[in-house]
Amino acid sequence: MENLEKLFFELASENRLTILHILTNESLKMQEIANRLDITATEVFRQLQRLTEVSLVERLPDGSFTITMYGRLVLHLSSSYDFISRHREYFLEHDIWSIPEPFINRLGELEETKLLNTVMSFNKSISIFLEAEEYAWGLSERGEGPDSIEPLVDKRIEEGIPFKLMVPESFLPDALAQNPSKSIEIRGFTECPAVIVLNEKEAMIFFKFKGGPIDYTGFYGTDPVFMNWARELFTYYWDRGTHS
Repeated sequence: MENLEKLFFELASENRLTILHILTNESLKMQEIANRLDITATEVFRQLQRLTEVSLVERLPDGSFTITMYGRLVLHLSSSYDFISRHREYFLEHDIWSIPEPFINRLGELEETKLLNTVMSFNKSISIFLEAEEYAWGLSERGEGPDSIEPLVDKRIEEGIPFKLMVPESFLPDALAQNPSKSIEIRGFTECPAVIVLNEKEAMIFFKFKGGPIDYTGFYGTDPVFMNWARELFTYYWDRGTHS
């Protein structure tokens, strides 16, 4: 663990992290870095020396500095730590381990999401279904949504928007009987790992409270990286879902 301890120690500096981020985009000389950070060249020299000693940064023949391939990898993987540390209180109370470990290892892909309160999350999850133009997918712990929005969802289905819904297996027969449209596919699951709602433009995920039910305070995002993560997680469960 000695190498990991030293790496974490070197990353525990705002200036050193900023230098790494700057050098991911372009190679710069010492004075250029000092100007960007508005600190002395002496201080930049000290920070670059430390980053070079742990192989995160290297000096080029022209005297400029660049991030190493190893440094780029470290910075990329550190996004997961940044995300969970920003939402520390949330992850103290929620069971992230209900989803497959490979997706937990990619939590940094949620770094551009926003944590919405319950009311905002509920409204946004409804709008994701209602504003879908190409498709709408949902994994829910309930067999049906609020009565007030079901007619609106039915209208979107009648308009031909393809829907994929996952519901608890106990609700599967009723859900299939109530939704005969060819525009909707329904599969069941044995245990709800999380609630996922997405269309082609935006997505949300709601995790479980620790030892309890789903918390409808959710992470919402539109950036392509998070969208890909959400699609892949939904597809993981969809491929393992119960058919009619």
